[in-house]
Amino acid sequence: MKYNLSAIQDTLFDITNAITSVINVDATIVDSKLNRITATGIYMSKLGKKLSNKCVFSKSLNSQESFIIENPRENIRCIDCDNIAQCKEYAQVCCPIIVDNIAVGVIGLVAFNELQKKRIVGNEINLLDFLEKMSNLIASKLLEHESTNKIKKLANELDTTMNLINVGIISTDEKGFIVRCNKTVQNFFHSSSISNGKNIKNILSDFKQYSKDNVKNKSFNYYKNKKKFQGFYSIHPIKVNNEINGYVITISELEEMIDVFGTIAGTSREITFDCIIGKSNKINEIINYAKQFSKSTSSVLIQGESGTGKELFARAIHNHSSRKDYPFIAINCSALPENLIESELFGYEEGAFTGAKKGGNPGKFELAGKGTIFLDEIGDMPLHLQSKLLRVIQERSYMRVGGNKTIYMEARIISATNRNLEKMVNDGEFREDLFFRLNVIPLNIPPLRNRKEDIMIISKIFLRKFSKQFNKQVHDFDDNLISFLTNYNWPGNIRELENTIEYITNVASSSIVTIENLPNRLKKTVIKSIDKNTINEEISNSVKPLKELEKKEIIKALQFYGRNNTGIERSASALGISRATLYRKIKTYNI
Repeated sequence: MKYNLSAIQDTLFDITNAITSVINVDATIVDSKLNRITATGIYMSKLGKKLSNKCVFSKSLNSQESFIIENPRENIRCIDCDNIAQCKEYAQVCCPIIVDNIAVGVIGLVAFNELQKKRIVGNEINLLDFLEKMSNLIASKLLEHESTNKIKKLANELDTTMNLINVGIISTDEKGFIVRCNKTVQNFFHSSSISNGKNIKNILSDFKQYSKDNVKNKSFNYYKNKKKFQGFYSIHPIKVNNEINGYVITISELEEMIDVFGTIAGTSREITFDCIIGKSNKINEIINYAKQFSKSTSSVLIQGESGTGKELFARAIHNHSSRKDYPFIAINCSALPENLIESELFGYEEGAFTGAKKGGNPGKFELAGKGTIFLDEIGDMPLHLQSKLLRVIQERSYMRVGGNKTIYMEARIISATNRNLEKMVNDGEFREDLFFRLNVIPLNIPPLRNRKEDIMIISKIFLRKFSKQFNKQVHDFDDNLISFLTNYNWPGNIRELENTIEYITNVASSSIVTIENLPNRLKKTVIKSIDKNTINEEISNSVKPLKELEKKEIIKALQFYGRNNTGIERSASALGISRATLYRKIKTYNI
């Protein structure tokens, strides 16, 4: 590392002036290139000038030794100096400035008359010791300056890095007062809540309650002066000597949790309970219930309609258990031909059947090892295989198809179905004893229509996901579409919702999507709903003024076609009036 004495020039001026005022001898300092940086007395006029490469200061710099020169021009170290003829010095003491074993400069005392010479000669040892202390002081000041610059550089790198991250980052002191935050988090909240010196409780009201330990992905809402934010925060205490002296808080926007959320169907092996998004009581109760038994080894039966996220829960249970470091093996019992299910589950030996792989093949149970095997659509498993599965569960062992070697089962079984297994048992379509073996811990996932509070949260996540995927600037839903999405029955649950939002994003022509962007099959549902409401109103009410009927027709058209430019044009055409007339009537009726 190169140390530059010029960086602390003001400090060096103070030191040389202090030396001169104390001992009444002129002082000067040169850097490693022999440039005079500071001086008092005669040499003040030579600041910035370079000394001779053969002068005493140069020899002190190169040898890293201190010199005392009582008779300049006659001393052996002065003989080859280029400036010997013009030298006016009476005596000199010089000492190298050493930093990390490198000479970065020289500090010297110079006498220009007999009186100053007397102050040096006879007191050389004390002066040399004094100069060494000054040299050490300068070295420490230079290191301090370099350290400060390093800290500033690191701070700038930290700020730059923080501002490049899409996650909000806040650092606070031990009492929660904000010390630093990045631009991302500043965009989330009002400046009056997030500026330095403000307390984090302005944003996270329950901060004190959760600040003693690490907190991960806790949901929260922020409402202030029409500013609305929904997201998750994590708290990481900073400890020094086992004492908390500050916190780092990360804040993620709800829509930014898509990467963590993965796909609702649960195709990611890294899915945890934190990935299950929702604030409804129903979903939170199910999550808490699932967490309780995730550490168990008992079989779990997950039941729920198609598209509710049964595999998502299965993976979360696995990743929350002591088996998380072992495989999670999923098999769809309805997706395989009946004659292949047995070999897929239990494996086969070489020559077990025509087309069997040489050397045989391990089955899903074998691959799962000490992990989890997930039997999806268990209700579609043929009866003859149900008996084999029952025997495996009871005996905790099995053999490959065509084999005679016993393999012991260590995996935990989680099964799932969208069918009513109890009814199937009563109808003789599913073995009762297998049902009881699988249903040790039942888990029922509620359909989307029973957790309406979560519909828009999930919808916005999907909207953000597909906007990025299709490189489109689609940001929000209009009020009419929000009302429809929230109140629609969603027979296909989250999977249907995802497909709908994907379609909406594909066809969207503006930043806000409307009912007009819905697929045709859902548009028909909207029209039926509007017509039904209109008929009901006509039956229950007496004859109304034409203006009121006209207003209703305009509202109906706007609800169906939307209020963007295209929607206004289509509404006007359907109503048989011009755009200008439609705008005038919207204003007149305050629609």
